[in-house]
Amino acid sequence: MLRIEDMDGIDATANQRARLMFVPPFGAECWQHDGKPVRVSKLLALSVDVPSESGTTKWNDAALANASENSQAIAGWAFEMGLEMMSSGRGWAVQCPNHMAHSNNDGTDGSTAILLPDSLHPEVRFNCQHSHCKGLNSHQHMMLQLAGVPNAYLPEAHNISKKQIEELLPFFDAEEIEHIHHNQVSAAAEGVDAHQCQDEDLMDEPCALFTKRDPIIDGLYNFKSTFELVGESNIGKSFFLLGQMACAAAGIPFAGAKVIKSHNFYFDAEGGSTTEDRKQALQITYDDPLDWLHIIDLQHEGWDITSTAGRKAIIRHIRTVAGNDPVGLVAFDSLNQSVSLSATPFDENSSADMGVVASALKAIADETGACAGVVHHPAKSEKGARRVGRGSGALHGAVDFVYFIEQPDETKPLQLNMYMEKARAGVKQLPRGFVLAKCHITVEKSHDDAIVAMQSTRDAPDFGEFLTGHTVKPFDSSPRDETLVLIPVALAAFTTAAADVARKAVKETKDNQPMLKGIDAAVYNALEDLQTAEDKPDGYTAAEIIGIVGKGGDRYASIKKLAARQIIWFGRDEKWPIA
Repeated sequence: MLRIEDMDGIDATANQRARLMFVPPFGAECWQHDGKPVRVSKLLALSVDVPSESGTTKWNDAALANASENSQAIAGWAFEMGLEMMSSGRGWAVQCPNHMAHSNNDGTDGSTAILLPDSLHPEVRFNCQHSHCKGLNSHQHMMLQLAGVPNAYLPEAHNISKKQIEELLPFFDAEEIEHIHHNQVSAAAEGVDAHQCQDEDLMDEPCALFTKRDPIIDGLYNFKSTFELVGESNIGKSFFLLGQMACAAAGIPFAGAKVIKSHNFYFDAEGGSTTEDRKQALQITYDDPLDWLHIIDLQHEGWDITSTAGRKAIIRHIRTVAGNDPVGLVAFDSLNQSVSLSATPFDENSSADMGVVASALKAIADETGACAGVVHHPAKSEKGARRVGRGSGALHGAVDFVYFIEQPDETKPLQLNMYMEKARAGVKQLPRGFVLAKCHITVEKSHDDAIVAMQSTRDAPDFGEFLTGHTVKPFDSSPRDETLVLIPVALAAFTTAAADVARKAVKETKDNQPMLKGIDAAVYNALEDLQTAEDKPDGYTAAEIIGIVGKGGDRYASIKKLAARQIIWFGRDEKWPIA
């Protein structure tokens, strides 16, 4: 620091930050001065020998001894590989990965080298002196890796874009650039743990036990697959999913289907401690400790499934916990809350963003052998006719299985219908009904007593004069020691309120005996035959009706005409082709 506040024109009361300051470079020699102003010419006359960035400083054993373990390992690797030491003794000449850009040599003359630590550079490093390659020297992890240094010895990586790599390595083709970029981004995401052997790496991978054809729950979920579970809020879809996972974790049949006992991971992004209460209810009802059903608070862990680092952390956790045992279902509940941890804004209407989620699920499935999926909310539609998740269809198109959970009657909240909307690796199951049951769980008595003691016992004022002619109906209370649990037995699908209305309307029309002729009569009779054979709650597709009527004439026009006359009714709506 040059003290200049005593010079003419300098305000000695100036803020400290107004002083000229600098940090001496590593290895610089320092002198203590009396603080008086100095002339620049006098300072230059001292003939300070500034260390050269071009690498004229000398290596010594002490510098290597003080270097990091990575540097010492790289040096040991170079000695073992028998690389040719440069005459200066400062490192080993190597062929430059970008030697195609050199004008007259490939770098093995010493212009490209792996250099040992010295007084200026405390670590082993890659260095190329060619003008085309100066930018490469700032990316040590990438260049040392391209030079052949083993991954385990590399320094920590940093992020770099494909465009930067293309500019730095103009003679590499697109496939090589993609490979280099993937390696750099993955290593940067793992940080200092990149390329390090973990305990789970020494275990047999669970994903090697099964193929994509092997069922976790026979007829519903397969290993190495992906799924989407869709349903409205607060109808019990989380209870349904936890029930499926509990069956797989306990090794008991689900809906009569055999299961493979496996570890199941429920990444809870919204439930918090209530999910543990649900697990306790499952333990009581299913008579099993459910040690293989793992509840993870995703918000607490801070794992972002849309990022490489987050996915790797999730996969590492799953493999560490499961060890050599099979991994069954891996679920993220819900998609909306799971992606809230994303570093960048997430748009579920974007095919690119939803594609990232699909890729994350596939990566988890491939690395762990599980069937990985998300819980999602349905798309908006009239009368809830569309059984697909909201937002872009990229996720729906990418996953292997899609399930839709419906509450058929709001007045019967413990009844659910399950629809299998997609089964890429098998045959779609017909709709099934399930019931939820109430279960009393253990709540810590001291905590429960404290809550009860804090509840107000004050009576409300008399509002009777305002309620004349009205029926008082207080809200039902929800006991703190009570939650719901899925009974894993498949039932016939429950009738929906909309289907009841349509069926009643058709019956009334039938009683009135409409006068129909020709194709109209054939269509009406075909619908009657279908209802007699199997009374489907959701009605019948136009194709099923036409299949009985037979080809010829405009059958679709006849169906629409009969519906317009309210002789037959659409089971859902005009956009949903069920009559």
